[in-house]
Parts: sequence; C-alpha cells; structure tokens
Amino acid sequence: MQKRRIVALALAAVMAVGMLAGCGQKDNQDGTTQSTTAGTTASTTKASEAGTTEATTEKVEELEPYTVTWWIYGEGGQDVDAVDKAFNEKLAELLPNTTVEFVRVAASEYKDRWNKALAAGEKIDIGWSASWVNPVANDVNMGVVTDIEDLLYTYGQGIVEAIGGEDVVDMHRSADGNVYFIPCWQGLGSNRSAIYIRQDVADLMPEGWMEEAQEIAFSNTEFTAESKKKLFDKLEEIFEVAEANGVLDNGAIGVPHRWGITNNGVCYNDYTITVVETEPGVFSVYKWYGSEVHHLEFETSFKWQQEGWVVETAGVEKDWEDGTYIFREEQALDKNWLAIEEASHGLDVDGFLIQENLILNPGWATGTVFPNTGENPERAMMVANLIYSNAELYQLLIYGIEGTHYTTNTDGTITVPENKTYTGPSNWTVGTCANSLATDPAKLTQYTDAYELEQTAVANPLAGFSFDTTNLQTEAANLKAVRAEYNTVAADENGNWINRYNEAIAKLEQAGIDTYLEEFVDQLTEFVEARGLGKVVVVENPVWE
Repeated sequence: MQKRRIVALALAAVMAVGMLAGCGQKDNQDGTTQSTTAGTTASTTKASEAGTTEATTEKVEELEPYTVTWWIYGEGGQDVDAVDKAFNEKLAELLPNTTVEFVRVAASEYKDRWNKALAAGEKIDIGWSASWVNPVANDVNMGVVTDIEDLLYTYGQGIVEAIGGEDVVDMHRSADGNVYFIPCWQGLGSNRSAIYIRQDVADLMPEGWMEEAQEIAFSNTEFTAESKKKLFDKLEEIFEVAEANGVLDNGAIGVPHRWGITNNGVCYNDYTITVVETEPGVFSVYKWYGSEVHHLEFETSFKWQQEGWVVETAGVEKDWEDGTYIFREEQALDKNWLAIEEASHGLDVDGFLIQENLILNPGWATGTVFPNTGENPERAMMVANLIYSNAELYQLLIYGIEGTHYTTNTDGTITVPENKTYTGPSNWTVGTCANSLATDPAKLTQYTDAYELEQTAVANPLAGFSFDTTNLQTEAANLKAVRAEYNTVAADENGNWINRYNEAIAKLEQAGIDTYLEEFVDQLTEFVEARGLGKVVVVENPVWE
C-alpha cells in the first residue's frame, strides 16, 4: 500500500501544478498567496507561482469534455437551475471542459433509488453515502463502489488535507483494507467531555478547587474503579458546598452511568462490550455490565439519587437552561467550549475538562463514494477535490448565489430570506463544513476551531474496526432489549440496587452475550493482527455480592 501511495504522490505533484492554471487566489496579510482551487490550500509565495501558469494551462485544457453525474441528498427548489448554471460556470474556471449534473434525491427515497440505479448499471460518478441510508459497507459487499486510494492520492490532495491527513484516510479503510469512502468532514473529534458548573456555584468552591479537579480528571488514565472514584469523590464536594450554601436546587443533571467521563484508553464501547488499550498494544475486552468501572458508575448513580443530588432527566438541554441545576457533564469539542456553552444556553458557567485532547474517530455517518458505474473516475475525483478545497464552489452548491439566495453581513455572518427559492444540500452531506457559512456570530469559527483541535487529537487505534453482527441479529436484538430495560438505576423491593444489577447481568447471559462476545473477539483479533496493532485479551469480570 505504501508503494502505491508513493507512485500516486508523484503523479499528484504533476496534477497539482496543472490544476493551478486559471485558479482564483487571495492575498494573505503576510504577502503570500493562497490558492483557492483544487490540489492545495497551502500558502505559497507569489514568486514561486508566477512562472507556472503559462506552462501548465495547456495541460489542464487538454482534458476531454466530460459531465460528472453526482447524486446528492436534497431537492433544490425553484432556482435550482440557476444555481447549477452558476456552479458550472465557476467550475469551468477551475477545471476546463468539465460540468456537473446533480441528481437531487430526497433522503426518504435515496436508498431505494440508489440501489435500483446501481443494479441497473446507471451512470453515477459520485454519490452521497450515509450510515443510516446507504451504508458504504453494504455497497462494498455488493461490489458497486470503487477502491479510490490511487485516485485520492493522485487527484485528491485537497481532500486529504481537508479531512485531516493520511491518518484520517486510513481510519476510513473498509474491512478489506481498501479506501472506498471519503467522510464529509464535520469534525471527527469526539470523546472529550467536561464538567460544566453553574457560575454562582463555582464561585463558592474553595480556592484552587478547579485546578485540583482538573488534575484528578487528567490523571484518570486507568480503567479501574479506584481511578474513577477519585473523580466522583471530587464531584461530590460540589454537592456538599451547594447544599451547605442553600443553592443545591435540583443538583446535577443526569447520572454517572450515562456520562462519558473517561480518560482511560477506552477505544470501543457498544454498551454490551467495551475494549480498553490497557497498555500499548494490549486490547483488553470486557463485558460492559459487570466491569468494575460500570459497577462503580451504577453504585454512584444510586447513591447520588438516594442523597437527592441528581435525578434522571430526559430533556437535558431544557432542564439545564432553567437554571435549577448546579452542574452537568457534556462534550467539549470546541476550543472555546465554555463560551459556546454560555452562548448556547444563556448561563454563566465555569468548569474543567475530563480529557485534555480529543479522540479521533471515523465519520462514517455521511460521506462520498464513487460507484463503479462511473465512466471517468479520474475526472470525478478532480471535481470532488474542488468541492473539498474550494470554498466558493462549495458555498455555491450549499447556499446558492450570494446576493440572491443569501446576503453577507459586516460581521461575516449571512442572512437567508424566509421565503427561500433555493435549498441546497445540508452542509454536512458534501465536502467539508470548514467551508460553511454561519448565520450565528457565535458559530463563525466553530469548524475552523474544531479542525485546529483535531491537529492534536489522539487517534483511536481501533478507529477502523466495525463489528459485523449480520450473523448475530437475534443476540444483538435481545441484548439491546435487556440494556434498555436496565439502563435506569433503581432498587429492588428491598431497596438494594445490586440485586437488580446482577439480575441484568443474568438476563444478558440468557440473551446470548457469550456468543456475541466470542464472535466479537474473533473479529477484533483478526483486525488487530492484520494491522499489526498488538494482541487481544479477554478480561473476566468479578462476581458482585
């Protein structure tokens, strides 16, 4: 695979030069020029670009005329033809002799139409893929999409940069090791949660308390009850201070067994099985119910409910905004996470992070694929590359024509009229959300900040692993039903929560968890060994009395 990439990169160097012909550019404050066309988003000196245009214009213009057929999610509206015309006029400046015909399909119809079109061999050069509509794994299994690795590294360098680099490409390899899918980047960072504390309560905490809590959270690196209990004990101090000062109100939102407060190597969890990299290259597999960490979370949840410190709530967002809760656990995926929380919910808050860095995980939810019914995959990749790397082209497709379908405000936001005559595809269905426009000033840098944070994110070593439960449909359904039944912490008739917890474990065994675990371990072991990641071990859970 590495040899193939080296060859592709050599070809890409030629193509990147060719693509510069006729491109749009913008001057940066430091006197350099940033290309706004395919192949690069990096700044280069004006002098270095000056001599390339004349020599390479001919190369681009040698392309034979071709129309790329691109299936997207959305319907367009009455001005769709005008927008498509403007789009192709801009595309012609960047990639001569190339046009795009968009086939717009409603989400409710997409799966059926997609499958029928591919079965019939209908020409589709580029298509939208969504995990809840037409999962790429299904298309790979049916053999209807193209392995795009060589194409990507030859004609799609702008895509590679836009989604975060080669590690992100590798993260989206399918089970056979090939690349069929490009995520529509909307942020791949996850699993960095924080404790948000109502400001008036935070002000009551002793001096240095926040720093101590932060240190404890960052040191919670072992998948043990002992490690996690230190954090729970620290959080209990908030309840005690709030209660002593008469501001406990409704306590905290939610309960610990529903929180994502982990900083201890968890790299897979489907709430039946969890996998932890307990040491480099050692992937320890646990049954989630019965593991000492999960047991502690249930025990703590029950205690906090008995003390009147928390209640399980459904409408978390609304309940937090009413100002009667003293703290909550929530994701902190943005650089300005506290400010965003304040702006979103109208509350003054303080808090601390549970994890220092984001965890990178795949973005299989929505992305781009290249059916093998396409007739010019090279040109298709060139066009896709432009959608990811050229903001103006992306914005034309998503928002329409500036001045007609939206207006740009002095603060950088846009205003969209109430009676829209163009409805483009959602910004997360094509390209990268980093090229999005915003109607809310608080969200102007949302995606650029997220991209910046991802540069220091920790890659999940099992990011490319997907558990295939095709042959475990009965077990998977039964296990899900048991989890749903016992996900709420409650006592039995004797006021004892552990009896009910053990009952859940027994029902999971009856539902087939051992069969499910055996197949999971086989698949994970194959994945880990094929990629040279280390070894898989199964950890037996203790028996709780």
